[in-house]
Amino acid sequence: MVALGSPFKEHSPTALRMIRADCERSWHDPDFGRAERDAYHAQTEGTLPQAAGADILVLSCDPGYFNRFGTNFIASHDAAEDASAIHIHLTLPDDPSIQILEKIQNHFGPKKFSFTFSKSEIPRYLKYNGVYLTCARFIHTHKLMTMHQGRCVNIDIDSIVRAPIQSFVNATLQDKDIAYIRRWSRLKTSRKVLASALIQAQSDFGLRFSDALSRCLVQILLKGPQYHIDQTVLYYLTRTAQRSGLKAATMGLELADHHFKATSPVWSAKGRKRKQNLAFLQAAEDADRKFKKILAKSDP
Repeated sequence: MVALGSPFKEHSPTALRMIRADCERSWHDPDFGRAERDAYHAQTEGTLPQAAGADILVLSCDPGYFNRFGTNFIASHDAAEDASAIHIHLTLPDDPSIQILEKIQNHFGPKKFSFTFSKSEIPRYLKYNGVYLTCARFIHTHKLMTMHQGRCVNIDIDSIVRAPIQSFVNATLQDKDIAYIRRWSRLKTSRKVLASALIQAQSDFGLRFSDALSRCLVQILLKGPQYHIDQTVLYYLTRTAQRSGLKAATMGLELADHHFKATSPVWSAKGRKRKQNLAFLQAAEDADRKFKKILAKSDP
């Protein structure tokens, strides 16, 4: 199966009203979408993190993105000597990718690296697989949050870690429940939040947010949307939750910098054109060389 993009650029007014209503219901009704979300978890296999209180970077990708970007992310994270653990949630899995992930886990150990793979049937409800792929990490993160280990940090996998992120996460989150990228200048609802980075704290509201987010995404995906819903749901759900007392911090592009500033701890190659940026390509080449060494060490 190939992840396809959607030709649409925004949801219809009717679709936006439906998404907003589902966000409201997900936040206020803990049973809304629970069975469907739990069914998603039941169709997930693999090893959950043993992070022992460390922050967990939760990433998701299909085999194509894993082989093109995921291995470089892993190698750059190791080179940056970041204290967080990595957890990869593989969608539309294939055996070769699972075998490589097993080698990586054997190399780093379960406290530093873990992975799961989803056999969910959600993609069969969709014309464009990409609509599901952008949501999978947020759905799966709920499972990790319920383990009550560290904070969960969602980052795009087509990224390069350039410096440790813990001090940034500490300074940004502080006593807040979540931290997200709010784009105040954007007018379209689907652009008001950038889903490239999301931090969720192990607080009562942080756990409630993760639970509601995962249930809402699954419910809407099962309705067969033809345009991405992750950013729209994050926007509406955050607004709803804040009215109930959720404390949300806003971030810049520090964990998703597609302008490639030297001071940013994470560079993210958002969009096809930016993936050809020379600085990003050089960083990716360095990471690729390091990953090949890591893979060689993991071979018997």
